Amino acid sequence: MMANSTKLAKPNQNGKNGKNGKSLEKIVGKDARGSRVYVLSEVGYDTDYFNPDAYENLLKVMAEDKDISGILIDGAVTRLDRPEFLNDSLTYWRRSEEDCMNETESIPNKRQYKNMMETQLKILEQRIMEMKERVPQVKDVVLSIDSDDMQYTISAMVNEMLLRGQKEIKESITKLRERKKKLKKDYTKMQKDYENLESMDGSGKKKAGLTKRMRTCESKLDYVEEKIKDKADEQKLYREKKVRPAHQFFTARFIRKLYRKYQGLCDRLDVTLVTNPSIIKFNDLTIDYAHSRHATWAVLKRRDKALVESTHGKSDKLKGIDVLLESGHFGIGYKQFQKLKDSPAETNFKNQSSFDSETCDDHITIVMALPFEDQEMISGYSTGKKPIRLSGGKPMNTRKIAAMDRYKNDCVNGITVITKDEDGMVGTEWIQYRNFANGSVLKQPEEYSIICASSDEHIASPEANPIVTKGWVELYNRLLKQPTSFRGRKAFAKGLINGGDVAEANSRKWDHRYHQKRDPEEVMKENLELLTRFSPDSIDKIVELAMKMTNDSMGGSVESMAVVLDRVADYFESTLNGSLEKSRLKWLQVSTTGNHSDNVLRDLGMRESDFLQQRLKERGIETYEVGRPDYFKKNPEKDARVFLGGYSNARVLNIPDYGLDIEGKPMFGPVNLVVQHDPKGSDMRGVIGAGKNAGADLSIAGHTHDNRMRLYKTGDNTWSVAYKLATLQGVSPTEKYYAGSVPRTQAAHKLVMPMPGDFSEQAIPVTYLREQGRESLRRTVEQEM
Repeated sequence: MMANSTKLAKPNQNGKNGKNGKSLEKIVGKDARGSRVYVLSEVGYDTDYFNPDAYENLLKVMAEDKDISGILIDGAVTRLDRPEFLNDSLTYWRRSEEDCMNETESIPNKRQYKNMMETQLKILEQRIMEMKERVPQVKDVVLSIDSDDMQYTISAMVNEMLLRGQKEIKESITKLRERKKKLKKDYTKMQKDYENLESMDGSGKKKAGLTKRMRTCESKLDYVEEKIKDKADEQKLYREKKVRPAHQFFTARFIRKLYRKYQGLCDRLDVTLVTNPSIIKFNDLTIDYAHSRHATWAVLKRRDKALVESTHGKSDKLKGIDVLLESGHFGIGYKQFQKLKDSPAETNFKNQSSFDSETCDDHITIVMALPFEDQEMISGYSTGKKPIRLSGGKPMNTRKIAAMDRYKNDCVNGITVITKDEDGMVGTEWIQYRNFANGSVLKQPEEYSIICASSDEHIASPEANPIVTKGWVELYNRLLKQPTSFRGRKAFAKGLINGGDVAEANSRKWDHRYHQKRDPEEVMKENLELLTRFSPDSIDKIVELAMKMTNDSMGGSVESMAVVLDRVADYFESTLNGSLEKSRLKWLQVSTTGNHSDNVLRDLGMRESDFLQQRLKERGIETYEVGRPDYFKKNPEKDARVFLGGYSNARVLNIPDYGLDIEGKPMFGPVNLVVQHDPKGSDMRGVIGAGKNAGADLSIAGHTHDNRMRLYKTGDNTWSVAYKLATLQGVSPTEKYYAGSVPRTQAAHKLVMPMPGDFSEQAIPVTYLREQGRESLRRTVEQEM
């Protein structure tokens, strides 16, 4: 990323940027090997609540990150008209009376803001310089000054400038009037002297000299009166009328000067300056960034919902954007992997009876970053521990900043990292502030454990997507054996979580009877003709013919739950077998039931995992089942490797120490895990409530066919994770019925949680899994040939 660009404007229709005509790719990075971008939002270097110890640990983390490619700094400076929250370099709360009086005399009132801004810029420059020195491997550093704090500072300083201008002009007018008064007095005296000379003989020479002086005085009076009139007119221009030309000129001139100061700072430090919402590219990661896209600077509790809805129907506008990012201004740690539209084939339900269904690959990742601010220190203002700074009161009205609103709203805090791997898939990482404050963030494992997660496969439904589930199994088994890189270290898959609705109950769940099954005579004739003419000269042709014939078998509706549960057991065993061979994780496979199969099986006292449980029992593999009495066992979990959840309409499970190995030693965490298929509650309230009810570190749900993550506060500087899993099923009639919402999203997931408060995730689009499934078929043909 080039450092001397004052802003990164949104590309126009020609794909160019602003006046200079440079393309986005020329303005920013050229490397396309993946990206890791740290978002340092609301960092507040100049605040009284800035925690240097936590920041030091953040610098250590970034310094050790060999793959870091970018840093986005946001909210680095605080509004100057709120001295209650500024540090000792900018304020005098902790100074002696002598110091305060000396400073008052040495700094004129009209220069106070200017002096404070100069100090603020020095603090910022020192911090960024330190960061660049400590993290030399980072290629792109972006400083954004587009914020509420900057606008309020500008407004205060412009207002001060205009008021100061009025005062200075008023003082000038007063001096001019005093001079006018003196000139008039002198002129009057000269007039009297002239009258006296009139009656005297031989006074012509004196009268001539006096006349000359009187004319000079008249000229001076005319000049002073003209200056008074000009100053009076100028004074009117400085009055608080925004429609006046001078007001607009002075404001524009001030902002341009201010931006030049920041640009000079960024030029010295080789940093890119952003002054408005912009598209920023770090290597091949394209971020559409804004401090806040809301119409006001209000700190809203439900901003995430409106941000997601703003993408609905905007696929063309968002084309080429990987991440739609808003800062930590709202204090909402949020992520959603969102499908932007369905393809015509999906809308027309051409995924029925198809082994390899078409899926639209038009997605965006929506992120609301965390603010990096110390809530324990901020709480001092809200709990009355800062009475002097707040005049004995609370942070409200003119003694309030956005950080106080965030705290009131139970905001979450820490660091957000946005990644994009070599396959083009976007991921996010979230680390709570306490881990930086106490240094636990530095205690990272030598090898990371990946937990793979999926939900809502709806096996045997007309909309099931077999090629995708096949690709998911292939990917999981590969991740068990072949390491991938995470934070510069090796990472292997260690286990799998499923959020339920693996099975479908067609007629019991759906009341329509539109399932098509072709005439067998017609199919037989068609296939005989194809086979008679078939010449297997390529792998693709073999796969194509096999796919067609497999599709022939997929027509109609699968009504036998025995058939469905057999397929479910096959699916689970296809991942469990590899886990048993490669992983020492205690709970290799964790799953709960779903509402679809429960519509049939619950009446019979059965669950969608029962066939799997019986198979494992025959193999001597123990399971732990929710709702099954085990009071008669000394240690019911001792030899179990599979955790089966779901009981009645509470399709839930809880593992308080997820992450232990078979010997009871932590492979990661351990973390308190809750999985519940369909916890009731609008938006994220259900999955958050499920986590709160169990004191969980991680709460996972399925059911709604969308991928969302929201962090919720558990204490000052700590949070837990609520995570919703997407679906592996194709588009269903229910999704199209609820047309008022954004499209449902198909994906699987990779999760990493080395400790509570340190959570990373990546959504794997079904288009990628589809290709994995296809590649698996090609390899099968190669092996057979």
